Amino acid sequence: MRLRHLLLILGFAVVALLGYWLAGTAAPRRVVRASDPKPQPVLRQMIDEPAPKFRKEDRRPVSHRDDEAVKSGALLGQRVLVFKNQAAL
Repeated sequence: MRLRHLLLILGFAVVALLGYWLAGTAAPRRVVRASDPKPQPVLRQMIDEPAPKFRKEDRRPVSHRDDEAVKSGALLGQRVLVFKNQAAL
């Protein structure tokens, strides 16, 4: 039983070292040369297009202000409906 555990631990260690070595060699190392100048980025001019026009912008607002309701304390765009009884509702 002890030999089996020892072999499992050694096998795990070998696989871990192999994985570490493989990960280290997966990406090639970059060679940095002092004599090569860095390439300058290409600057491009972007032309901004005008914003699209929608038909809704050309129309005047549909809702009309109720000055009398606003003076009495009503909120803009909100109304309260009152019915006499349940049948009228």
